[in-house]
Amino acid sequence: LKFSSEIYFLDSDNMWKQTIFPVLLLTFVATAAVQGECPNNIACTMEYVPVCGTDGQTYGNRCTLSAHACQGITEAHSGECNSVVA
Repeated sequence: LKFSSEIYFLDSDNMWKQTIFPVLLLTFVATAAVQGECPNNIACTMEYVPVCGTDGQTYGNRCTLSAHACQGITEAHSGECNSVVA
């Protein structure tokens, strides 16, 4: 929250990164674990922040990678699979 002239403004980008995304991700992972299968209706943003999965495939962002968590795929490192970030 930002305070200005007795009006509170919500920093939506910060709230998304720190609150909404982790809650959505946790909900998705918990749902997938309970169902025992990968859901096919996860909604992710189109923001391109590539991450490399442990399957050697580059995913567009952590959300799209998390759609494959039920297959045991996790994040190997940030960035594309063919480029290791130090």
